[in-house]
Amino acid sequence: MQYKIDLDKAHASYYLKDGSQAIGTTTLLQKVHRYSYGLVIWGFNEGKAGNDINKKKEKAADIGTITHAMIMCHFAGWDLDTSNLIPDNVGIAESAFLSFLEWLGSREIEPIEVEKELVSEVWGYGGTPDLIGVEDGELCLYDFKSGTGIYDDHYWQVCGAYVPLAIENGFAIKKAKLIHIPKDDNLDFGEKIVSDERKLKLYKRMFHADLLWYRNERLLKGKKV
Repeated sequence: MQYKIDLDKAHASYYLKDGSQAIGTTTLLQKVHRYSYGLVIWGFNEGKAGNDINKKKEKAADIGTITHAMIMCHFAGWDLDTSNLIPDNVGIAESAFLSFLEWLGSREIEPIEVEKELVSEVWGYGGTPDLIGVEDGELCLYDFKSGTGIYDDHYWQVCGAYVPLAIENGFAIKKAKLIHIPKDDNLDFGEKIVSDERKLKLYKRMFHADLLWYRNERLLKGKKV
């Protein structure tokens, strides 16, 4: 199968069984927290260097999207169509993909779902985990980050939202794995594993608090929830 990236595509839309729209995890976190800690650090450093952060952000986003697509294609068995992509960006993404292959090494991961769009009928939100797969006999949820590192908001997204979302949809997740794939030699590779039930429960509570904040704000503005 040939997979072609649509760089102009907006976030996925999620709908409950009754046809009403559910808030997406990424959109929710952006609305509640207004920023990503990692993005603030990156913007500050780029500003200090005298770079145009808007242009740099656009390029970084494209490279991140391409890197992510390469990883997903690897697990899904797809071929990536790069005909609509900037060659320089593809080259940088390929370097990042090599970092991913280095991380993968001799690991044996059996893909169960690749970018599976899921919806919580109980809590009214949706999300798309990068990968659900079996490693060493355990069902794990993977999220691949190609930014400047792994930050608090990533844990809220993956451990607080995606893990409970996957469990509600029938996947008995035992571990969440956040993988940082560096795009250049100045960034460190990272792997964070969260399997402690207490921590996963606390992250879930934090995300549910974000959901409550979002719903209350909508009610204060006279909007439906």
